[in-house]
Amino acid sequence: MTSISLNKTELTLTEGESETLTTTIKPNDATDKTIIWSTSDAMVATVENGKVTALKAGVTVITAKAGDHSATCEVTVKEPEVAVTSISLNKTELTLTEG
Repeated sequence: MTSISLNKTELTLTEGESETLTTTIKPNDATDKTIIWSTSDAMVATVENGKVTALKAGVTVITAKAGDHSATCEVTVKEPEVAVTSISLNKTELTLTEG
């Protein structure tokens, strides 16, 4: 084998999301295509067979290693956005004196 590469070098996910990274190994006829996946911070995201699962906000690096070659993808995990469902004020009426 002469090289390994990933389909992405950067990835942004929201907590709870997942996406699968794919590898390309050269040459195509390499006899051992065993890939070992790892994450630099398993608290931020995990990886299993290329499937990256975002756990909590932060940044981690996913590595795919085959033989003496490796490829990486920096994964940024964001907190989910919470939509505003209502808004209220502490008063419905206000009277002020000048100044």
